[in-house]
This record gives sequence, C-alpha cells and structure tokens, in this order.
Amino acid sequence: MIVVTGASGFIGSRLVDALRAGGTDVVGVDRRAAGHDGGRHLVTELSAPNDAVVDVLRRADAVVHLAGKPGVRDRTADIDAQRRRDNVLATRAVLH
Repeated sequence: MIVVTGASGFIGSRLVDALRAGGTDVVGVDRRAAGHDGGRHLVTELSAPNDAVVDVLRRADAVVHLAGKPGVRDRTADIDAQRRRDNVLATRAVLH
C-alpha cells in the first residue's frame, strides 16, 4: 500500500489517480475530503494526525509526502507560525 499525503492537491491528486489506474493500492491523506473519486481517503491535520492516519502510515510500503503550504504572500509572525505547523510539524508527524 502506498500512502499519498496532500492527495487532494494539484500534484497529489494526479499521482493518486495514476497509481490507482495502474492497480496500486493507494490511501490518500489530506486535510480536506474534496476531489476524490471514492477511493480510500483519510482526512486529518497532519501536524496532529488522528489514530487512523498514524496506523496507515505505519503499515504503508511507501509514503509520498506532498502535503504542505506551497507559499505565503503576506509575511507575518502568524503566517510563520502557520507555515511551521503546516509544513514542519506535518513532515515530522509523517516521519515518525
């Protein structure tokens, strides 16, 4: 089983579609449920993943980590804290 984080994003959604089209067992993980064709998909905030996501990450043969905020237009302390939560802490959770 391959887990794709950021599965409803531009790249993640296309990767999930391509893997599923090739017959690969894929679980999409994202903070929103939009844009999925009914395949296995888990919704969580990766900076504090729920138990179902932690379990599937542990059982995965591979993880493609594509979740994260691609950029920030206005730089403020609040934005920096949000970027850290969304990107750094999410990556740490996926690696553990």
